[in-house]
Amino acid sequence: MSITLSLIVPFYNEKNIVLNYQKIVNFLKRNYPNSELILVSDGSTKDCVELLEKFIKNDQRTTLIKYTANRGRGYALKTGFRKAKGKYIAYIDGDLDIKPNYLKKVMAALVNNPVAVISKWHSKSEIKTPRIRRFASFIYNLVIRLVLRSKVKDHMGGLMGFNREVIKSVLNKTKEQRWLYTVELLYLIQKKDYSIIEIPVKISYAFGKKIRKSFIIDFLKVFIAVFQIKWRHRSV
Repeated sequence: MSITLSLIVPFYNEKNIVLNYQKIVNFLKRNYPNSELILVSDGSTKDCVELLEKFIKNDQRTTLIKYTANRGRGYALKTGFRKAKGKYIAYIDGDLDIKPNYLKKVMAALVNNPVAVISKWHSKSEIKTPRIRRFASFIYNLVIRLVLRSKVKDHMGGLMGFNREVIKSVLNKTKEQRWLYTVELLYLIQKKDYSIIEIPVKISYAFGKKIRKSFIIDFLKVFIAVFQIKWRHRSV
């Protein structure tokens, strides 16, 4: 049986990973029976992984990839992408801030577009989040668009989908291992002249979550990291 969709779910000590796994599996069974689910544990604790393993042991369509060190979201995604066998390859963040139902819109868009991403900065999106996070997201994406000349408005959304040949054409060129991985990925895709369609989302997130002490430092690091991405792929 050929696989239509490979869905990658990276996670790190996600407290609701078992519940979210069940939500994703039920969604896939109803909508994409010819699909595979690839869970990637990015150095999660033994307790977190063992609990999940109990639930997936009889699920032949689900693969759990695990390793002991926390390598970063980018490393987890790249690991999952390499394992994927589907005609279409997508990922969704393990916290499910973006609901699985949006995968329907991504898949519909992929019929006529090589890449589709959920975008919090689409003009029709409805976003509720603390102002400081909204401001940071705006600046991050502005810097990325200016430095990399990207046409994408949201480079770090929690759900993206790709035609298989697109993701495979750039996968080995990606070097980022942490949260800027999708920035590099979308940059390389655009350099190959593939178009990217953005899909609006309605979401409320990050309320009640503490701002990390390193927030300002991380904010400054993004400037350096984006220039490094541009320099790294200057000849591509």
